[in-house]
Amino acid sequence: MFAVVLLSAFPSLPARATNINYGTNECQVAFYALATYAPEYTNNGVMNGGASQNFHIVCSLPRSPLAAGATVAAFYVDGDNLNGATTQCGVFSYDYTGTLLGAFIFDATEPHFDRYVALPAAQVTYYAYTYLICTLPPGGNGIVRGVTSLQ
Repeated sequence: MFAVVLLSAFPSLPARATNINYGTNECQVAFYALATYAPEYTNNGVMNGGASQNFHIVCSLPRSPLAAGATVAAFYVDGDNLNGATTQCGVFSYDYTGTLLGAFIFDATEPHFDRYVALPAAQVTYYAYTYLICTLPPGGNGIVRGVTSLQ
């Protein structure tokens, strides 16, 4: 009986969610009709092995519902650019009916990027689905390594 009283005297703290890290080897071809070849998957990323045109990929971004009081849904997108290439990526949020709620699009030109992306909480509702869509430059010059959903 004493142990029960002692434990109940201390309020429980809210559980903290952990970040979700996602490798891009599960990403798929986006805009399939425009693709003339498949993406190349490495042990730590996805790239465009074609010689002449940009290539689009789409990745589902797993995440937990936002905590009460959260003002943004935040992510880190990681990758590399070789030979002065540019990789364009965007994080998109859709509701369960397929309606676009919001997006954050960026161009990464730096050789190694670790880009912070934040969408307002109103654009990432409880039932929202989030996706990463990237345009990879040809010749293996742009590699998307992974994404972290911050919790």
